[in-house]
Amino acid sequence: MLHTIQVWQRLESRFNVMSLGVALDLKRMLTNISLEHDQSMDSYLRSIKTIVDALAAIQCAISDLELIQFTTTGLPKDYDSFVTTYSMLPRSTSFDDLRSKLLLFEQRIKYNKDHSHPIHQVLLQLPVIVKGKGVVPVIRTTTREIVTTVIMADVIETTRAKVPRLQ
Repeated sequence: MLHTIQVWQRLESRFNVMSLGVALDLKRMLTNISLEHDQSMDSYLRSIKTIVDALAAIQCAISDLELIQFTTTGLPKDYDSFVTTYSMLPRSTSFDDLRSKLLLFEQRIKYNKDHSHPIHQVLLQLPVIVKGKGVVPVIRTTTREIVTTVIMADVIETTRAKVPRLQ
């Protein structure tokens, strides 16, 4: 009977060593996970949930606060305003709450990209000359050269950051 106890203790010891290695690998994966450019938010969140479930299966549970931290850390710059706002919420938030809000925010980003005003897209891609308080975009067409003057004081700052100035 003593022999049986020793066998079980050795098995337990080996399992614990293997579990530690697996836990470290899973935590590393969770630390390095990020939302890829072509990946949906749902897919990103399912990947995180799979890792968290695997950690829980080996008795290495992650708190909601840690899970929220890992999830928001892996988000791209498009989500900075979301992360800032979400971090101001009361601490009683859960991963499920974060999940639903991220899915809604992703829909909003997609909608805004699909429905942005065409003039803004054109203006941000044109070479411009800054004159006084306005912007003069230079537009070239295949049939003739057209210079269109657009006075948009609110566009100057964003245009300066994204388009090189011509002098």
